[in-house]
Amino acid sequence: MKSPLMAHLPAIEPRRARRRAPTDPRIPPIAPTLTRTAPLVRPPALHLAGVPRVAVVSLLALAAVSAVVAPLATYATTLAVFGLPHVVQEMRYIRHRFAGWVGLWLVPVAVLLAAICAGRLAMLFDLLDPSIGRVVELGLAAALVLAVAPAWARGGLLSIATGLLLTTGLVLGLLFAPIWALLAIAVLHNWTPVPFVLEASRRADRSLVLAACALVFLVVPGLIATGLPWELATALGLGAPEWSLLDAGTLTANLRAYLPDIITGLPAAQHIFSAIVFAQCTHYVMILLVLPSLSGPAGRLRTPAWTWVGIVAISIVITAVFLVDFRFGRAFYGAFAAVHAWIEVPLFLLVLAAVRAPSAD
Repeated sequence: MKSPLMAHLPAIEPRRARRRAPTDPRIPPIAPTLTRTAPLVRPPALHLAGVPRVAVVSLLALAAVSAVVAPLATYATTLAVFGLPHVVQEMRYIRHRFAGWVGLWLVPVAVLLAAICAGRLAMLFDLLDPSIGRVVELGLAAALVLAVAPAWARGGLLSIATGLLLTTGLVLGLLFAPIWALLAIAVLHNWTPVPFVLEASRRADRSLVLAACALVFLVVPGLIATGLPWELATALGLGAPEWSLLDAGTLTANLRAYLPDIITGLPAAQHIFSAIVFAQCTHYVMILLVLPSLSGPAGRLRTPAWTWVGIVAISIVITAVFLVDFRFGRAFYGAFAAVHAWIEVPLFLLVLAAVRAPSAD
């Protein structure tokens, strides 16, 4: 019903109508070519469906204890058993959750990811020198960020600053310290479930969700890195840093999976490695159990029995490869892990651009 004021201003209505979108329902709005074509609908609340919280907490507690007591065994075993299956499950989640995100960026992103995977395989089979391969991979990763630049450039100040910071960091890394840059990515990758969980939560719930993530991904690893849990474990006679079910080599040799040589010689290197190994285990728990249980606009990601059979079969095969030759298995797995790790970079920028866009609700 019009107010008395509007009753005396009849000429304003047509002018406002002309400024709005076309009123003809037969004329669809024009969707941006480099952003999602379907709205990112928020779920009613963040909750787990089908996964008891006590199971998640128990697994995280077990991971914390095992990462402190037997860091080498925990790192090698979880990498062999859950590495490739978690890659498959995360790619399923991305397809399920962000199926409406289409645009011209898909083509260059797919090509760049394929090139990164091919480069890893070429290094594995001695077809590409590792020193050159690292630089090429970082250059391709920088191109991934720039491939979605038309999207994050329209997402507001935070989105633009993040895109520019990532591009600058990757370029500086490939120019001056490729190994440090790739190690930093390998470590930070363990924290990538946090943006996914925050994206799937309501705005009102994000403070609580962020606090829970900070506890799991920052406080617990920080405590492990101090060495205090290790001192408690050794006091109880439980420390076994060199023990492993797999023939993975020495603990010192495997420290280089996450730490540069300048740090591996420090007394605290084992504790830092244990903290990162716990983050690795947390990453697997989040990808395999938590993310598929989050409700979204299309419901939670359901994993049929035949899919679980396939995941278990993949796990058995890749574990057998690790058992035969741990170094080869780790490098072979790394070629495919690189795809799921690097795809998160443009996806994160696109999500950030959509959430932080000035026109977003």
